[in-house]
Amino acid sequence: MKRDIFKQSTDGMLILVGDKFVDCNDAIVKMLRYRDKQELLNTHPSELSPEYQPDGRTSKEAADEKIQRVLKYGSQTFEWVHKRANDEPFWVEVVATDITEKDDDNIVFLIVWREIGEKKRLEEELIKERNKYQHILNLSSDAIFIMSVVDGSLLEYSLQTQKYLGYDTEEMSQLTVLDWDKEIKSAR
Repeated sequence: MKRDIFKQSTDGMLILVGDKFVDCNDAIVKMLRYRDKQELLNTHPSELSPEYQPDGRTSKEAADEKIQRVLKYGSQTFEWVHKRANDEPFWVEVVATDITEKDDDNIVFLIVWREIGEKKRLEEELIKERNKYQHILNLSSDAIFIMSVVDGSLLEYSLQTQKYLGYDTEEMSQLTVLDWDKEIKSAR
């Protein structure tokens, strides 16, 4: 039994011709909370997005740049904030692939959206926890560090560790515990 992947996919799928969406599957309609796909067709990607993306650029400017990158590289994967019919913003991972036929005058992209709101929420929680953890490390008057057992690189360190070793932040990011060991032995 042959299935229509475009229609059956639980990932949102759209067809972009030029710079306008001309077709989509039901998953997109559901994701955007539109009544039907006619409400969102013939729109530029920025029209289904907040005015600005998190990087501060307008959605129009950022979308046009992404279109150019897909034209240059054939495919791009990136994160994007879109908005639902009620203007509620939500995060998606976008995979855009150039599927233009050789004799076609218009560019044609297959666009796949996957909601990643939960992933972004967890990332924010991890960043908050890491910042809290780093703050606690920096309050210590001891040289404290956490290293990778794989390559000896520094994962976390207190400000006192940095002061003790005498390196700037960029240098610290490139050090391994093996580098310290060499310096300590050569200082003897």
